[in-house]
Amino acid sequence: MKMIFTGKVSGEKTVLTAGARHTVKAQAGEQYGLVDEVTGLVPDGVEADRSGDDLILRKKEDDTEIRIEGFWEECQPGETQCTA
Repeated sequence: MKMIFTGKVSGEKTVLTAGARHTVKAQAGEQYGLVDEVTGLVPDGVEADRSGDDLILRKKEDDTEIRIEGFWEECQPGETQCTA
């Protein structure tokens, strides 16, 4: 099964195959998504983890990982919870 990693604001779309490793630098205000290429829904079995300021999305079943570097690095004005 292929997954698609998206950036709503930037329009980025990256197709991920089993075993893929994908890393992006977080952009303030971006909205990220991960969907199944066939169903358009969030894939079953995706786990989220935090490593320092990075957000890691992982699907162990097919050994796929997305790392969003610096996801928790900066706050927007007025925010109390820092996210990209």
